[in-house]
Amino acid sequence: MTAARRGRVPEWQDQLDDPAAPLFTIAVVADLLGVDQQAIRRLDVDGIMTTARPSGNQRRYSRDDIALLSYALELQNEGVSKRGVARILSLERDVARLAAERGHTVKIKRPE
Repeated sequence: MTAARRGRVPEWQDQLDDPAAPLFTIAVVADLLGVDQQAIRRLDVDGIMTTARPSGNQRRYSRDDIALLSYALELQNEGVSKRGVARILSLERDVARLAAERGHTVKIKRPE
């Protein structure tokens, strides 16, 4: 009897459903965001983005990472410097962490 028939969700499906699971290669992310791979690598090298490297030292991105990359690229397109983007993202993480410590959830409103 398969896991699905026993009422359990297969592990691969859990990974697909998990927005934090690093499943996407840099080529796929670049295609989704409509930018070249080098633009994404620069965000990683500059410390704006850190990626999982589960095997073979190949960058992997989650859905959460892709949303963050999209936001960072949008800020850059609006004229915010890389240093400014890094600071904005750092402050947003700090706000979320502090809220979590106090038992609150914070939804950062980002432009669409």
